[in-house]
Amino acid sequence: MNDSKNFIPTTPIDTLIDNLMIDEWLTEMDYHSYFAACRPLSCSYSYTVRFSILYIVTTLSGLCGGLIVILRFLCEVLMTSFYRIRDRYVRRLEPPVAESPRLGPRVIFYEWICSLFNRIRNALHNLNLFDRRNSDASAIQEQILTTRLYIGCLFTSLLILILATGLSERTVINTVVLPPVAEFEKIAQTERQTLSCPCSEIAIQNSAFISVTYTLHQICSSELLSEDSLDRLSYIDHIRSAYYHLDIRLYGLDMFRAIISYCILSNSTINDALATLLDTYLITTETLSRQDFNEQTQVLINNFLSNVKQTFKHMSVLAHETTRGSQLLSSRVSNFFLDGIFDSNQNLIRVQTHLGTMSSIDDMLPTCSCALNMCSQLLGFFNRSSNGSKFTLITEIPGMYSACYPLDGLRKSTLECWFNETCIEIISSNLTPFPVDISFDPLNTSRLIRFSPKSTLGNIIDEIMVEEWRQTISYEAYYRSCKPLKCVFTYTQRLDLIYVVTILAAVLGGLSVSFQIVCSWLIKFYVHRRRTITVSTSTNSSIVGTSIRPSIVFNAKRYLRAINLFDSQSPHVHIVQRERLSTRVYVVLLVSATICLTIYLFFVENQHIATMKLTSSADVTQFYEKYTTGLSCPCKQASIQYSMFVSLKVLKYHPICSSQFLSLDYLKTLMGDSLVVDPDSIRFKGQFLAGQLSILSSFCTMANDAMNTSLALFVGTQFIASQILTNDQFQAQINKTVSLLFLDISLSFRQAIDYLEAIIHGNAIMSSYMSNWQFIVNPSANARFIRTRPVWYGNCSCASSDKCSLPMSITNISFPGLLIGCLPLPVLLQSTLECFYNQACLDTLHYALFDHKKMKSLPTSLMMSSHFLPNASIGSIFDELFVENWLREYDYEAFFRACGVSMCTYIYSTRPDILYVLTTIIGLIGGLTVFLRIICPLLVMGYNHLIDFFRNGRRTVPLYTLPVQPSVVVASISTSANISLLNDRNITTRTHANLCCCPWMRDQRIQIKILVIVIIFVCAVALFVVPIVATQLFFGRVT
Repeated sequence: MNDSKNFIPTTPIDTLIDNLMIDEWLTEMDYHSYFAACRPLSCSYSYTVRFSILYIVTTLSGLCGGLIVILRFLCEVLMTSFYRIRDRYVRRLEPPVAESPRLGPRVIFYEWICSLFNRIRNALHNLNLFDRRNSDASAIQEQILTTRLYIGCLFTSLLILILATGLSERTVINTVVLPPVAEFEKIAQTERQTLSCPCSEIAIQNSAFISVTYTLHQICSSELLSEDSLDRLSYIDHIRSAYYHLDIRLYGLDMFRAIISYCILSNSTINDALATLLDTYLITTETLSRQDFNEQTQVLINNFLSNVKQTFKHMSVLAHETTRGSQLLSSRVSNFFLDGIFDSNQNLIRVQTHLGTMSSIDDMLPTCSCALNMCSQLLGFFNRSSNGSKFTLITEIPGMYSACYPLDGLRKSTLECWFNETCIEIISSNLTPFPVDISFDPLNTSRLIRFSPKSTLGNIIDEIMVEEWRQTISYEAYYRSCKPLKCVFTYTQRLDLIYVVTILAAVLGGLSVSFQIVCSWLIKFYVHRRRTITVSTSTNSSIVGTSIRPSIVFNAKRYLRAINLFDSQSPHVHIVQRERLSTRVYVVLLVSATICLTIYLFFVENQHIATMKLTSSADVTQFYEKYTTGLSCPCKQASIQYSMFVSLKVLKYHPICSSQFLSLDYLKTLMGDSLVVDPDSIRFKGQFLAGQLSILSSFCTMANDAMNTSLALFVGTQFIASQILTNDQFQAQINKTVSLLFLDISLSFRQAIDYLEAIIHGNAIMSSYMSNWQFIVNPSANARFIRTRPVWYGNCSCASSDKCSLPMSITNISFPGLLIGCLPLPVLLQSTLECFYNQACLDTLHYALFDHKKMKSLPTSLMMSSHFLPNASIGSIFDELFVENWLREYDYEAFFRACGVSMCTYIYSTRPDILYVLTTIIGLIGGLTVFLRIICPLLVMGYNHLIDFFRNGRRTVPLYTLPVQPSVVVASISTSANISLLNDRNITTRTHANLCCCPWMRDQRIQIKILVIVIIFVCAVALFVVPIVATQLFFGRVT
C-alpha cells in the first residue's frame, strides 16, 4: 500500500476513479519498428548551390559554336551594310555628274526589281562558303557544290529541328513561393487539377481554426432550479407522507433534481467531447481549397454533434433500461408497493411486494405493472380528507407527469406550465406551508430556438439540453497553420521562341562543323570518284583493278599528311608545317575529347524520375507488380470521406430480435394478471423470465440504434491515404478498420453494462423481484424493524456476487439455457436460447408456467441462426450486437477517383541512349572546335619557341625585312608555282615569318571584320556570364 508513486494515502477515491485507478503508465516507443512499418521508398530534400564551373563551361561551349555561326553571318551583313552606307556618303561628297534623262517611276521600279532578282540569283549561284585563295576553276566549282550541299543539309536539319521544337508541347512547371491566401485561391480556381501546395504542417490542431460554443436550454439557468426553489420543495418533502404519490409536492423535488443532473451531465459531456474535438488534428498533406476545407470541417463538426448526442442518448437509455429491467426499488415508492401479511393476532409475519403502482385515487393496490409499462399520469395538487383515508384532486399541472421512475415521468413531461405566468401562480399558491414566499419569473419564449414550450423533456435531453450551437470556421487560420512554402502547378504549352532559339543556337555550331567536314569529304569523294570512273574507261580494266587498292591507300596517306585545317595559303614551308602540326594536334585533341565524352556519357549512370500516367485503377496493380521499389503514386486528396467508397449496412439481426418472444403481448402473458411477487411460486418464474426478455428486447433495440448511428458516423469520417493503394491493400485495410469499428461499438456497450452492474451490486440496491435481497420480519421485535438478507443460489450469495444463478426448474423440470438468479440482467447474459429453438421445450415451459392450461397465440420455436450456435450465451451474442449478417461494400473504383491520382513516379538508374549521346556531343562539338582552333596554334607556336630557345640559347638573330610583292602572290596561283614556293625555304627570314604568322590579318578590311566579331562575341558572352555571376554574388544561391 505504500508503493504508490502518484497518490498519497489520503487521496480521495473519486480522484483515483478519475485517473482510472492507474498509478503509473509505462510507455514504450520503438522508432525502428515504426520506420520498418512506414517503409519509405525514397527521401528527397532541396538545397542551394551555385552553378558549377563544369556546368558553366559546358553550357557556354554548347552555345559558343552556334553563336559564332550566327555572329559571322550578322557581322558580314553589318559590314556590307556599313560599306554601302559609306560608299553612298562618299559619292555624295564627289562633284556631281551630268544627269542622265530621268525615267518614269514604273520603269525605275521594274529595273530595280530585275536588278535585285539578278543579284540574288547570281549571289546564290556563285555562293562559296569554302572559298580558299589560289583556287583554280575546278576547285572553285567543288567549293560551290560543297556550299550548296552544306546549306541544304544545314537548312534541312534546322527546319526539322524548328518543326520538332516549335510544334511539340511541353509541360511547364510554375512555382509560386509563399503564396498569400488570395493568390492561392485564385490559382486553385484555374489550376485545380494540377495544383500542388504541400503543407509545411501536415497535422493541424482543430482548435487552430474551429470554434464551437453552445447555449443550454434556459431551464438550466432559470430560477425554477435555484436553491431557494429546491429548498421549498425540500421543506415540503419532510412531510411527504401527507401527500398523494401523484402530488407534485411529493414528486417535484426528484424531478427538478433530475433536470439539474441532466444539465450538469450535458455540460460536462459536451465540454469533454469538445476538448477531444479541438485536441485532435486535421491531416492534410496538400493545402485544401476553401470549398474542400469548409466541406471537411462541416462534416467533422456534424459528426461531433451527432456523436456526442448519440453517446449521451445511448448511455441514458442503457441506464434506464437496466434499471427498469431489473426493477430496482425507487426511494419514492413509485414503481412498487409493499403489502404486509399478518397472522390472526395481527402480527406482521411477512412483507410481499407488488410490481407496479396505483392507476387512480380510488385504488388501494397497484393496478399498473411497472415491469412492462411506464404507468404515467398527470401530476397535480391533491387534498387529503380529514380522516386521511382519501385524496381529492385540487388541480392538475399541464405537461407534468409521474411514472414508475421519476426519470420516466421527466422524459414524458413538458415545460409548458413554466412558460405560463398564470400556471406558475397556481403552483406557487399551492406550495404551502413554507415560511418564505418565493416567486420566480416564467421562462421566456423569445429565447427558444430549437424547441417549443410543448417539447418533451425527453426530446430536450436527447439533444443534450442544448438550445443553440454556434460554430466558427476560419479558413484563413487554417491556411496560416498549414503554411504552404510553395505552390506548384503544371500546364501544357508550345515551346516559346526563346527556348527554340536557344536550342538552335546550342545545336547550330555542332551541326555546322559536322556538315562542313562531312559535306567537304562527300564532295571530294564524289569528284574523285567521277574522275576515277572517267580514267578507268580509257585504260585496261585489269590494270585498274589491280591498282585501285594501292591508290586508295596511297591517297588516304597523302591526304592525312597534307590535311591542313588552319590553311592560311602562306607560301612559306615552315608556316605550312606549323599549320599541319596544329591540325594534327587539333584533330587528336578533338577526337580524344569526343571519345572521352562518349565513354563518359555511355558509362555514367543517371538517376531518372519516370512519370507514368494512370488511366484506370487496373494500372495501379500493374505498376506495383512491375515496380516493387521506388514507385510513388501520391493521392491528390490524402483525406477522403469513407462514404465516397464504403457502404455498410446490417442486413439481418439474430432471429430472437424479430421474434414474438419479445412482443409486449407475450411478455404480459408471462407476467400474468397478478402483480404480487412470490419468489417461491411458479408465477415468479414467469415474471422473472418476462423481465429478462424485456431487457433482451431493449438490448436488440439499442444494438440496432447503435449500429445505425455508428455506421453513419463512421462513413462520415476521413480515410487517410497519402499514396494510392492496390485493390488488395485497399480491401485489407478497410476490412481491418471496419472490424475495429465493430469491436469498439461492442466494447463500449459491454463496458457500460459492466459499470452499471457494478454500481447496482456495490450499492446493494434491491429489486422489486426480491431476487437479490429479501425483507425479513422479526416477530419478536413486533414488526418495529424489517431487516434485509441476501438471497443464496446454491453456494453463491447475492451479497458477494451478482452473477449467482441456478437453472430454472418448475416441478423438477429444468429448461436448457434458462437461468434464475440475483438480477435479470446478469442472469440474462449467462443464459442461452436453446429452449427457444426447441418446440418441445417451449411447450413444456408454457404448460408448466400457465398451470397446465393451453394458451392461445403463443410463439413457436425460433429459426436456426446462420451465424450463432444454439448454445451460444446471450452475452456472446450481445458482444456481436446481435448482428447475423451485414453488407460491406468497398468500391475501389470510387476510392481511385476520390484519391485523384493521375501520375505515378518511378525512380530508376539508367545509362544514356545513343540519341542522347549524339545530341550532347553535337551540342558541345561546336564550342570545342572554336576553343581548339584558338588554343592549338598557340600551343604549337609556344612549342616551337620553346624548342628554338633551348636549341639556340639566347643568341640574337639579326632582323631582315624583305618586301612582299603582291604580284608574286598573284603569280603563284598555279599548282606548280605553289609547289616550288613551298620547297623554297630562303625567301624570307624567321623574323619576317613571325610577323606574318597570321596572314589573314594583312587585309585591313578583314581586320575590321574580325575586330567587330570579337567585340560582338565578347558582348554576347558578357550578356550570359555577367547575370549568372551577379545573381550568385548578390542574390544568394540557386536552388
